[in-house]
Amino acid sequence: MATIIRDTREQHGFAFLGHSVIDKKLNAGDYALDGDESGVVIERKASLAELYGNLSTQSKKARFYRELDLLTHCRSAIILCEFPKSLTYTFPKDSGIPVGRHKYIKIGSKYLRRLLHEVNEIVPIVYCVDRAEAERMTTFLLLGAANDITT
Repeated sequence: MATIIRDTREQHGFAFLGHSVIDKKLNAGDYALDGDESGVVIERKASLAELYGNLSTQSKKARFYRELDLLTHCRSAIILCEFPKSLTYTFPKDSGIPVGRHKYIKIGSKYLRRLLHEVNEIVPIVYCVDRAEAERMTTFLLLGAANDITT
């Protein structure tokens, strides 16, 4: 049975009930398989606010792109979002950014989608309906990779 690694820096990470999970520092991403840390790697984004935060300033964007570069060295890397893509069209509404902070946002929805398209060219982005679907998708991708390794 495969063991899922949850990065030690992952906040409010998936529980993966019924599966073997260990907390261990990963060089890239938030989830991988033990013994195949550079195989299938999942970078989780809990909200559009988190993703916006990665792209909101030049320094944060540069740091995020360094993380993306690490992910490109994995066999298969995915940015998995716990929110639907439709939220990128109504940004900042329902993004997780408090309404009182909206007036300080410098990026509109159209420009944000352009940035996300650029990111998607580097590491594919998968959008899920909600957290539960994102956890199921992560489990499916990681355990599917484990089955490929053992067969």
